[in-house]
Amino acid sequence: MKLNIMGWLFVPYLLLFFFHSNAVASGTKIDFSQLTVVQLNGAKSTIQDIKRKKTTYIKFWASWCQPCLEQMPHLQEVTELYGNDIDIIAVNIDLNESDDEIKQVIEKFNLTMPVVKDSHGELKQAFQFVGTPFHALINEQGQVLHTGHEADDLLDQRLDLLAKNRGSNISAMALGQAGNPHFDPSSLSQGRKTLLFTATWCDWYLEESRPDMSAACIKAQKNISSQDSHDQITIVSHMWTGDKEVAEFKSKYGINTPILLDTGGEAFFMFNVNSFPTFVVLENGKEVYRTSDYEDKRLYQ
Repeated sequence: MKLNIMGWLFVPYLLLFFFHSNAVASGTKIDFSQLTVVQLNGAKSTIQDIKRKKTTYIKFWASWCQPCLEQMPHLQEVTELYGNDIDIIAVNIDLNESDDEIKQVIEKFNLTMPVVKDSHGELKQAFQFVGTPFHALINEQGQVLHTGHEADDLLDQRLDLLAKNRGSNISAMALGQAGNPHFDPSSLSQGRKTLLFTATWCDWYLEESRPDMSAACIKAQKNISSQDSHDQITIVSHMWTGDKEVAEFKSKYGINTPILLDTGGEAFFMFNVNSFPTFVVLENGKEVYRTSDYEDKRLYQ
């Protein structure tokens, strides 16, 4: 599938993650009975509650992700072709989203597969991926058979094998291990800390799809940077981001306070952050309040 220019900007970082690991004899097993998602009616459930078949195809997406939307016709075609043999589930990552925006995508592409939200980030943690769109195929033993970002021939071939023989002819693969050398929770245990959760791409990639959010990210970063206090820490999402992007972002906004790359999404998961910008204020490691209002005077006292 041909991605637009915006989508291709992210591809080098995606490819580094998705294809660095060769298939191995024993793959990562996913326990769906322990992974909580939220349905669009607000009900909480696990993926296991939704599953009806032994094999699974999960597509992670966001309504503001252009490559995700370009792949939606393929997702629906796959559902119509393989839906009787494979559980096909569309998982919105619930980052900078609203239910209305999700429902608009469902209606636009006439999606008929179950659509749920990874509101607590449990699936993102389990699969350790760095950006949408993201595809995962799981066999009847719960082993991961395939991960990738493209709706390409390889995905189609493996979907066909998964439907025909439950994936027995596909080698399982191991996912990357969680861990974040940039983020040490113990460093937040003393004194007052103001954490700004954002992304290096929030200002420009969301400029058209989420203009208010883009503007808020810019103002939040400028405001907190102007305070020049080491009690303030900027934590940027790991999605589509590496050390190079962090350095460019730091230079762009003249950030002199600590800035951390949330490798693996541990910090966003720990503090249950689902939108940009979000400020979380801690006192001796305990959260005292959070806000998305960059003009909140309490942040600068």
